[in-house]
Amino acid sequence: MKNSKTDPAFDKMIGDKIANGYKHNDNKDFARACDVWLNVWDEIKVTFPKKTKSISDIDRNFPRGGYISNLCQDLEEVLGNAGFADPSYHEKRIKYCREYISLFPEKDLIYHNMKRAIAESYFGLGKQEDGEREYKTLIEEFPNSAWAYIGLADMYFIFRMNKTIAPDYEKAKAIYDEALIKDIDDREAVIERLEILEVDKNKYNK
Repeated sequence: MKNSKTDPAFDKMIGDKIANGYKHNDNKDFARACDVWLNVWDEIKVTFPKKTKSISDIDRNFPRGGYISNLCQDLEEVLGNAGFADPSYHEKRIKYCREYISLFPEKDLIYHNMKRAIAESYFGLGKQEDGEREYKTLIEEFPNSAWAYIGLADMYFIFRMNKTIAPDYEKAKAIYDEALIKDIDDREAVIERLEILEVDKNKYNK
């Protein structure tokens, strides 16, 4: 495996590229940041040991400690930002997140968020049925996660990814209500969403 333990030059090259991506991100040039970081991803993913299940195992191989897992999470988020201006980045986000979860199948928080990003990106592309399917799969995998339910309901209300999909307050409320029936974590977040929904619904119907 090529990594910083055996190839300091490789580690420096990767670190410099990551830093360059953050500069673009700080300047709100999300597409360019994504392009740089996707190149980094292509460089590093082939170096990961095949039996690795968690990104934390990779972090331990790099002296900067944690910057690979931070990059992976930031890339997912910034791909979503870039997708608002250029929908092709929603497609890139789906591809990237699928690659990530195939490489790191341990069902931790990052895995959860990558699966959620896939579902969200389908909504961003206007592919409502695909997005719903992915969210329902996420709920099946994480039945106690309030944020799996919140993520789906939000697509019809507070965080609509594609304006061609009309607000559907009743559908969003039904999803939030379903979450509250289950033994979920972070119930307060769901209750807060319901309160916001009622206020927003009244404004929308005026």
